[in-house]
This record gives sequence, structure tokens and C-alpha cells, in this order.
Amino acid sequence: MKPRHMIAAFVVAASVASSAALQDATRLRLSLVEGRKDVFTIKSEMKQTLDMAGMGQQEMTITSGMKMAVETGKKGEDGKASIEMAVSDFEMKLEGMPGAPDMPNPGNYVIKGKIDELGRITDTKIEGAEASMAQMMNASSQQTPYFVVFPDKDVKVGDSWKIPIPKNDLAMTADSELTAKLLGEKTVKDVVVFEIQLMGDVLVDGDPSKANPDVPFAMKTKGKVSMDGLYWVEKSSGRTIGYQTKMRSDMTMELTDMGMTISTKGSGTMTMDWVK
Repeated sequence: MKPRHMIAAFVVAASVASSAALQDATRLRLSLVEGRKDVFTIKSEMKQTLDMAGMGQQEMTITSGMKMAVETGKKGEDGKASIEMAVSDFEMKLEGMPGAPDMPNPGNYVIKGKIDELGRITDTKIEGAEASMAQMMNASSQQTPYFVVFPDKDVKVGDSWKIPIPKNDLAMTADSELTAKLLGEKTVKDVVVFEIQLMGDVLVDGDPSKANPDVPFAMKTKGKVSMDGLYWVEKSSGRTIGYQTKMRSDMTMELTDMGMTISTKGSGTMTMDWVK
């Protein structure tokens, strides 16, 4: 075989091997390493159009930001590890609505719970000076999960799986499902990651006043939040190191105690960035 033909053969073989490697099934799992700490910044911007009977349409923009320090604890006999997510530097700002009150601030708080190797977080409780307010703020994160939940089965590039979003009265969410899809590998911040698309509709149907006595009035809400995001999961450990997601909302809120109905439509973005 001539040298140039040999080189060409090697190139073809390498290409075939690379293609085959991408088709190999992968078992996505989270390594539960005791003492591992990660810090993230989470930011969001949502533009809303409110349509209130008798008052016409009003537009507003809500921006928020916070820091979240995540620490994995000891693994128990049930195979789950303890997890603590400490939230600080919380800020929320509303623009575009004259006379609107200052946005509430829950202060610093800690979410404690358990996490398994599929990334499912359970048994959560919130501790902090304004725990009830923090509980409401954190409940809304169910509409955009912080971390990817993995499937039981092995997956290849292009495969999809379902991630359940359970009913949560504070978040006003009904039982829903998101679809996750393994897109492939890339490098983010010098880390080799799996890129996973997460998309779908989170159904909204509830009244937070029934779950939290601190909510001063009934607020029956119905609609949906649609999301389409990219999540980056470290290949070696299974930990989510960031995401970028787009959201659209379409909801109706019935303030029964005030005899008022508000329709809202919105769009926005949310990002989680790995600091260390």
C-alpha cells in the first residue's frame, strides 16, 4: 500500500472509530462525593405583559440574581447523600410598573435534603430567618430545575427521557413532565461535559394561599410555563455545572377576594453559571 493510501486509510478508520464511540451507550450517574462543594450564580430576566380588567395592559420586567453554594454530605444506607444548598446575595428588581412596591427579599437561607445518583432531590426543608418567604421563592425553581435528573437506562447521543415535575401548591405547578435529550459532548470552562437539552411545558394550576398562611389572599392561577434550555453535565462526575434556558409563560390569575382577574404573558431567560 502506498504511503498516501495508508494515511487515508488511517484517517477513515479514525473517523469510523470516533463515530462508533459517539454511538456507545452511556450510563449517566451522579458521583456522590462527600465534602464536594460548588458555587453558582443564578440570574433571570422575565418580561411580562399584564392585562387587568378595567386597567388595560401594563408591561414590566423582573430581574433577579443570587449565589448558591452546594455541598454534598455523607452517603447513607439508602444510597442517598445529604445535600445543602445555601442561597445568599438574593436580589430582585421590578421595572415598568409605576407605584409598585419593593420586591420581597427572603435574605439568606439553606435548602437541606437528600440526593441520589440519578440527581433526584427529596426530603427538602428550608431554614432561614424568612423561611416561609424563601419557601415560596424556591418553589418557583421547580419550573426550571437547577440540576438534570438522569434516566435509569443507558442512553446514546440523540436519546431522550422524561423528567417528572411533581405537583407543588406553592409553585402553583400541576403534575408535569419535561423531556431531556442527550445532544453530545463539548468543553465548557475547560471541563468536558455532556450537553443535554431540557424542554417542555410545566403546567400551572394552583393557589399558594392554600399552602402558605402568609399569603394574604386567594390567587387561583392556571396556565403553563414553556422552557427550552441547554444544561452542561460534567462527564467524569455527573454534576451539573451550568445551564442557559429560555422561558415563555401564559397564565391567568383570579384574585377572588378582590374580584379581579389578571392575564399575563411573558418571556425571559435564566442562567446558572459555575463559579468554582
